[in-house]
Amino acid sequence: MSIFRSRKKRIPALFLKKEDSNYSLLLRKKRQKIFENGITKAENRSIGFLWKKYRSVFYGVIGGGLIFLTCAIFFFFSHFFSIEEIMLTRRDFRANVEGITSLLLPYKGQNIFLLSKKNLSEKIIKKFPEIKTVDIERNLPRTLQVTVETYPILVKWEFSLQTKEEPQTPSIPNDRAVKIPNTPIFLNSLGRVSVTEPEDEGKAFLIQERVKNSPREMYFGYEVFNADRLQKVLSAKDLLAEQISSPVVSAELLRDAQEVHFISENGVEFWCDFSSPFEEQILKISKALREVKLFEMSLEYIDLRVPGKLIYKPK
Repeated sequence: MSIFRSRKKRIPALFLKKEDSNYSLLLRKKRQKIFENGITKAENRSIGFLWKKYRSVFYGVIGGGLIFLTCAIFFFFSHFFSIEEIMLTRRDFRANVEGITSLLLPYKGQNIFLLSKKNLSEKIIKKFPEIKTVDIERNLPRTLQVTVETYPILVKWEFSLQTKEEPQTPSIPNDRAVKIPNTPIFLNSLGRVSVTEPEDEGKAFLIQERVKNSPREMYFGYEVFNADRLQKVLSAKDLLAEQISSPVVSAELLRDAQEVHFISENGVEFWCDFSSPFEEQILKISKALREVKLFEMSLEYIDLRVPGKLIYKPK
């Protein structure tokens, strides 16, 4: 047996047997210097170049992600930012401090950043309809500042019963019940029963009403008048005072008849139809003043309800 290995002639792969074809393929791969992962040396050199070029960017992204994760855990999951104190401030004395404080107590211990100020404000206003605005501030690291303001008091409502039924205390199972027959009851700009301050009594406009039944379900936040309807009455009162150049001190409301009787400072009543625009009725007074010396007479009432007419009754 010869110790020398015979050299095979290079035969095109097309004319080789299956075994010879495989051997030729291996030789071709060897010549191309292809690695097991399919990357040539040229490609390997380019990848190494890119790695050296962007290695700092890669490390920066990884480092930034770790820093962000650490900060998120510190700010949102550590006890350092848990709410420890809730400070309640009111811009007026009508706010129910005890009730609002009880509502806020469950929020102690919660993360100050994860607290939704919008949801908390809506919850307070829903529970206490007399509150107009709620401002919430985060005083880091552990204090929550809540400031509330109520709607202003506009009306002093006095009611009397048309029947002999005695008023009864409402069956409201909380501290928001209003004791009936303690009248007058003060209403805010939404037409709802509200807590009052002593200074409110002199500013509120008096509305008197005779009711068939005592309001058994009266409580703070209870709607006595629709807000739009109440504003309509108050705007009419201001317009009437401007037309007669005299203050309008009170009004009597007749709901069944859809009438409002405004009473001026000198005791004259002005009857208006509640179902018709007040402006058209009240502006008839200026025309009557030009034609008749109306207020030089002692009058009991002036009826403004009939369209195109002004009816008055002397005393």
